[in-house]
Amino acid sequence: NGKPATWPEAFAAIKKMMAKHQSKIGAILGDMASAEEAFSFTQFAQNHLHSQHIAALPNGREGGLPFTLGAPLMEFEKADAVVLVGCNPRREAPLLNVRLRRGVMKRGLKVLNIGAAADLTYPHTQLGDTAAALAEIGHALAGKTNIHVLVGAQTLARSDAALIMAEAAKLGTLQVLEASCGFINNQAVGAHQTELAETLKAWKSGKLNALWVHAEGSVSAEDIKAGEGPIVFVGTHLSPLAKLAAICLPAATWAETQGLWMNAEARVQEAQATTLPPLQAKEAWKIYRAVSEELGTALPWNTLGQLREKLAVAHPAFAPALLNQVQAKPLTIGKPSGKMLAKKFTESIPAYYIRTSYLQQSPTMMAMQIEAGTAQLGKVA
Repeated sequence: NGKPATWPEAFAAIKKMMAKHQSKIGAILGDMASAEEAFSFTQFAQNHLHSQHIAALPNGREGGLPFTLGAPLMEFEKADAVVLVGCNPRREAPLLNVRLRRGVMKRGLKVLNIGAAADLTYPHTQLGDTAAALAEIGHALAGKTNIHVLVGAQTLARSDAALIMAEAAKLGTLQVLEASCGFINNQAVGAHQTELAETLKAWKSGKLNALWVHAEGSVSAEDIKAGEGPIVFVGTHLSPLAKLAAICLPAATWAETQGLWMNAEARVQEAQATTLPPLQAKEAWKIYRAVSEELGTALPWNTLGQLREKLAVAHPAFAPALLNQVQAKPLTIGKPSGKMLAKKFTESIPAYYIRTSYLQQSPTMMAMQIEAGTAQLGKVA
């Protein structure tokens, strides 16, 4: 509540909150967690919070869908056609966009766009801005034999996402471009177990008496301010969300943390800390280890190495032998029922300069977004 506290004082307050609200605590994970942090969060939420509401994707996102590319990036070099669905690779994946541009300019790659019109920096064919165009695309792909369909992050937030992916997979190799490596990590370690809408509904109705929120990106202050009860926030900035919390635990940023990250190719890479966390901030996995011990049952690791051993056993994609190996594999979609929506795809990342929770805390980046004239400040923080 705005009062400085020591770590022991914060732990004591958490212990008191837990005793009062046990099993009625929701847990929400944001978009910037390393694999170790996401795994620690999940183990803590399950075994210490005993939470039945653990969400790690934004509102509207459904778990269980593909979240990586279905083939290595090099396969785009062999494609003779690429279909973009609700995706702007110039903004969402600039290096991939360079590959597409080179393909168009050097070897006649055909790029078709289903979504909001965009300047991709190379010639392409605009086929409409609704998912219905997928079923009418056959004529535009006549004679093409190596087709890749790239589905963007905004598509994943639609209720008909599975239907769109199933239709896209009929055309060629399905490729999914997730919004961030953090969301890839969250899904790779099984952190997303409850739809965020369900968690927020339980919070606002009083079925949940407390919230544990790790960082930004999945939920906003606007989303949770209607609920009543204490909030514990583990994060890096004094954001509007942090200001709602009864207890704030300062965590190290991604640049201050040694961690594993799964990228779009399902390749696990290790990031080294470039500097130490400031003041009393700690790496998030250490926070969960310390809090769990204060609550009586410590998480079963003391070092980063021990944590990674547990992570690799639970999720073999993070095993040391697979580090830096491309693990992208063909994506499969079942046979979802229903009908695709008529709603239009919108511009990808409209608030480009403040597209992440870190950038939203920068006055410089906020000023650049305002200057760009497309800031949606009311929807950001």
